[in-house]
Amino acid sequence: MKKKKIHIVGWKTGDNSFGVTVPYYEFFSQFGEVTILSPGQFVETDLLVLPGGLDVDTARYGEVPSLNTSNSNVILEYFDKNILPKYIDSNTKIFGICRGLQTLNVYFGGNLTQNLIYHEYSSTSRDQRVHELIATDTSMRVKEHFFKRNGKYKVNSLHHQSVDVLGKDLVCMFKSEDGIIEGIMHTEKPIAAVQYHPKVLGLC
Repeated sequence: MKKKKIHIVGWKTGDNSFGVTVPYYEFFSQFGEVTILSPGQFVETDLLVLPGGLDVDTARYGEVPSLNTSNSNVILEYFDKNILPKYIDSNTKIFGICRGLQTLNVYFGGNLTQNLIYHEYSSTSRDQRVHELIATDTSMRVKEHFFKRNGKYKVNSLHHQSVDVLGKDLVCMFKSEDGIIEGIMHTEKPIAAVQYHPKVLGLC
């Protein structure tokens, strides 16, 4: 059987390196052949992965940066503004992680809470599971897939920002116990994203 093509948008992983980190590569290699995308590339793929990273540029959702908002990643910002629309228009399957969820929400007209006053954080390690997910009424497919094993799904938390207002045609799949949106999907396009980091947990 021919392997699925999976493309992950790359970023500067160090002062003298560009690519993706090992957890991204190992996790998605379970599902297909992984290729790293440069910020200006548009190629046909079976799945586009939008990775985590620095805060989304607040100018994209029309807000003044808070004092807790960090610099944005210029490489990922360029991709999201100039290349991502081509993938969305071509109905490519897209999966976002952490910042990837946030940038998708902004793309579809939503905005973000720039700094959470309180939200459990994986402070001891990146794979520390700190809260359980609660499925919403719109997520029957999610209930069948994510919750069929034991009825609960506990995840890590590595973000200080979150969805405030959902973008157009996006629905919440599940939330954390304190009400933060942890998963979204598009109602018409093959797009989904999660706020936690499944690559670290080995979740699929």
